[in-house]
Amino acid sequence: MKVFKCITMIMLGLFMVAAGCLIWGVDMFFAPHPPQSSLAEVVVKAKIRKPKPGLRKIEDCYTFQREGLTACFLSGAPEVQGAVLGRFFSETGQILEQAAHERLNRILPNSLLRWLAIRYLTIRQSESIGDLSPGIQKEIFGYIQTTENLYPWYGSFYNRVLQSQTFYDLLHSLEEEATTSSLAIGLLAERVDQETPLLAYNLDISHGIIWDQNKLVLLVKPAQGLSFLAVSWPGSFGVLSGMNEAGLGIALLTAHTQHPLASGVPVMLLAREVLEQAKTLKEAVEILQAAKSMVAESFLIGSGPENNFVVVEKTPDKTIVRKMQKQYIVVGNHFVSPELRNDPINLEVRNSGPSLTRLSRAKELLRRHSSPLSITWVAGVLRDRRGEFGVRLGLGHPAAINTLNSVHSVIFDLENQKAWISRSPHQLGRFVPFSLSDFTVYDKKEVIAEEPLLLSGKYNEYLVYQHGRQEAQRLFQEGKHQESLSWLQEVNHLNPLDYRSFFLAGKALHALSRRDEAAYNYRQALRLYPAYRHEKREIEVRLKELDLLEYKQK
Repeated sequence: MKVFKCITMIMLGLFMVAAGCLIWGVDMFFAPHPPQSSLAEVVVKAKIRKPKPGLRKIEDCYTFQREGLTACFLSGAPEVQGAVLGRFFSETGQILEQAAHERLNRILPNSLLRWLAIRYLTIRQSESIGDLSPGIQKEIFGYIQTTENLYPWYGSFYNRVLQSQTFYDLLHSLEEEATTSSLAIGLLAERVDQETPLLAYNLDISHGIIWDQNKLVLLVKPAQGLSFLAVSWPGSFGVLSGMNEAGLGIALLTAHTQHPLASGVPVMLLAREVLEQAKTLKEAVEILQAAKSMVAESFLIGSGPENNFVVVEKTPDKTIVRKMQKQYIVVGNHFVSPELRNDPINLEVRNSGPSLTRLSRAKELLRRHSSPLSITWVAGVLRDRRGEFGVRLGLGHPAAINTLNSVHSVIFDLENQKAWISRSPHQLGRFVPFSLSDFTVYDKKEVIAEEPLLLSGKYNEYLVYQHGRQEAQRLFQEGKHQESLSWLQEVNHLNPLDYRSFFLAGKALHALSRRDEAAYNYRQALRLYPAYRHEKREIEVRLKELDLLEYKQK
């Protein structure tokens, strides 16, 4: 027995030594090192000035609140911008980093696999670090000087913040069922009552309320390049949607192909490079064609001066450009170009998930309203909760344009360089105006009012329902079928058109051998438009099982 314990201790010791050597080796030979840079003491330690209520300043950078949204202006050298971002928002950045790690823990529950995956990503990304602009590297260097390192056991702080820029890429590459979805609309000036091209965009992340509540309206004036306005988060240095001073706007939309996660530049940083460097659609396309991306992605790019839009469909080894054919263009989460549409995984996403349905609903609304459209009407499209042909859906339905999971919703006026950005929760809060040319001033009359769903209190009821359904799901997975059913019976009336609660109730009743009740719930779920083909098939299979059992008993 003592010999066995001794051998076990020796093996454990050898494993710990090997693990330490692996960390040291990866960090020494593959992890990037911070760039040569320096920061003035005034930026790192100076007291934040408050020249007037609600305004905080360091150097020429400042932050303020508007209608419940946090806005920030950054200028100066890249390392200064990064350090100021950390000074203003280090606590928020840490909250978001913890949330990102919790999300990663759900994707990779095994701590050893998670640890190895991070080391693997370090090795893979070592090939493409040189593709990142020196400015981004210096911004991250500045940020870590003013932010606490919460996870030192993961290795270099600089490397971890660099890796966190791939979080968006990882989300739609590693999760079994896509929980990141988006929809973007480009409207030519002829379709808009203000005669200005508009780019409208929803980005949804399931269970992403913390990113919705902590988003940041960021105006960046780089030391070199074009100024741009974007919706961002503390600790994030890329762009998911934005507009620059040349009137060029961009929005990112997740896509899926058979290509695995590749070494390359995170797509958010590619979008930022476009905004900092491109003045025309041609220049934007050239930047994306020259770069290698980590994942498959669609980029909707619009130009105010050119009154035009293009879609760039990009994979790690292909870049396809689509031109608009009408006065509007709508982009979802699947590729449609002849070169990429037949990719097996893209076809699966298109045919089995809600991407096509959301796309069709947006086109339906745009076709139905031929008169010039107002910005308020466009916000209504981003808030739309119905299915194709106006079918009523349950709140939070994955096939609706508004899934009640949006982490940001925005409308860009590309001619006048203004943006309307939704405040929490999701698209239901006010759409607040910001101007790239006059960031600190706005007209309250231009604010788009809250959604009636929020004002009526129905959204709060939905939150109660959502919590109850999640608890029911957890109990069902634990084999506690009666307890799961009790939760569903308690909250189902708060969202009676949601197929998911009937589907889950059917499975719980099925497990309890209450066949007639289970069949009724399965049929109700089918009647309420399941969002995914695999859900519909499972319901149909379960109904057949019940019918066969009934037939055999007869």
